[in-house]
Amino acid sequence: MTNRPFVSIIVPAYNAERTIAACVQSLLGLDYARERCEVLVVDNGSTDETATLAASYPVRVLSEPTRGSYAARNRGAQHARGEILAFTDTDCVADRSWLTYLIAGFNDSEVACVAGEVLSPPSATTIEEYARRRNLMSQLNTMRHSYLPYPITANCAYRAEVFHRLAGFHGDMQSGGDADLAWRMQKDLSLKVAFIPQAVVTHYHRSSLRDLMAQASKYARGAMDLGRRHGLGRPPLARRIAGIAATTLHALAGVPLRWVRNGHRDTADWMEPVCDLAWRVGEVVGILGWYRSEMARPGKQ
Repeated sequence: MTNRPFVSIIVPAYNAERTIAACVQSLLGLDYARERCEVLVVDNGSTDETATLAASYPVRVLSEPTRGSYAARNRGAQHARGEILAFTDTDCVADRSWLTYLIAGFNDSEVACVAGEVLSPPSATTIEEYARRRNLMSQLNTMRHSYLPYPITANCAYRAEVFHRLAGFHGDMQSGGDADLAWRMQKDLSLKVAFIPQAVVTHYHRSSLRDLMAQASKYARGAMDLGRRHGLGRPPLARRIAGIAATTLHALAGVPLRWVRNGHRDTADWMEPVCDLAWRVGEVVGILGWYRSEMARPGKQ
């Protein structure tokens, strides 16, 4: 792009008082011309000081009472003035040149969505170290999806005109909405997703095992919802339930045996099966929801 487009950076926020300042400060410090961009923070019903802290900066603070980050992003898009809509999250810090690199991906007229890379900071806890080693938020994983590539909304941008043609994210989705939008764009409009690894944000991982397991379960439920919406075929429920049993046995028996054999307790030894178990439970919940949606269709008893 010869002339830099006006960009609206949209950040959904829920109970993010610990991280919102670092996120917003990084966005206000970008090397992109300030008169060519705006930052919109969409408070999603926070019960802490998130909205107050965000309002202390020169950004636009909006409110979306319907819980869900996709509903919040849609609210931001409704009020955005930019021809490009860029998305990141409150637990991310953008590199100074993040937006400059991200926008460069739109030089190709067939590209309507651009993804940047999501890196991990140095770990402060063993939980964070596990997530860092696994590259849990890397776009390299999602851009290589076996069905179609997609970006996670921690670091991506859409042409506003295309975003609105697709009616934005499905606001009722709690996870998987990023893939859903990118897949609809590729299938319905035959437009492309580009990946610019130099466009970097740093993502701060969950720091407790409880939060990491909840995240894994949520992502699994989202994957099932995504499969239902895009006709990917419902996974067999019995096999997923059997997987829960096998994973539980692995966690209870296999991990201690490795501790004895290796002479130490490697975090990965016990984190892997625990997170895998949370994922499998989420899959089962998602498949049951899939059954319910099918039974609720007209003509079903």
